[in-house]
Amino acid sequence: VGDRVVGRVWSFRDVTKREKAIRDLVRSEKRYRTSLEDNLFSIVRVRQGKFLSINNAFSELTGYTEDEIKKLTLEDVVHREDLNHFSDFAEDVVSGRQPMGNLECRVVRKDGEIRYILASVKGYYDESGAYLEATVTAADITQLKEVENALAESEARYRSLVEASPDGILLT
Repeated sequence: VGDRVVGRVWSFRDVTKREKAIRDLVRSEKRYRTSLEDNLFSIVRVRQGKFLSINNAFSELTGYTEDEIKKLTLEDVVHREDLNHFSDFAEDVVSGRQPMGNLECRVVRKDGEIRYILASVKGYYDESGAYLEATVTAADITQLKEVENALAESEARYRSLVEASPDGILLT
């Protein structure tokens, strides 16, 4: 009354559920980040040909650190002979004509070694359909390609032996 305090008003709100939800979200985010970073497949986020983020597998595949790769573009990493095919595919994803798909191409490592990859690309778009970014999940298929090439060479040698042989050959 007057200048004198005669009481207090206390207000309490139970924030237990909110705090638990925040802790659960932080834990979930950590699990998600760990699953991306430690994934055996390369996972890359790209926008307009620039790298937004990469995981450890992509760093191992290319030999570049995340800081180094963010200074490069996809054209710096994709093999020169595969660029036209890759650019056409990327244009289809950006335009929304093909919002997702698979692509086989070669990448050039930091040390110059060439690796074959099978990439699955998924485009993301805003509510109006405008392109935002893409996620690329890639598997290193270099060993598979080497085995395919060795098999093709072996078949070619065998075929040339059979065709050049003066004797008839019967396969049963």
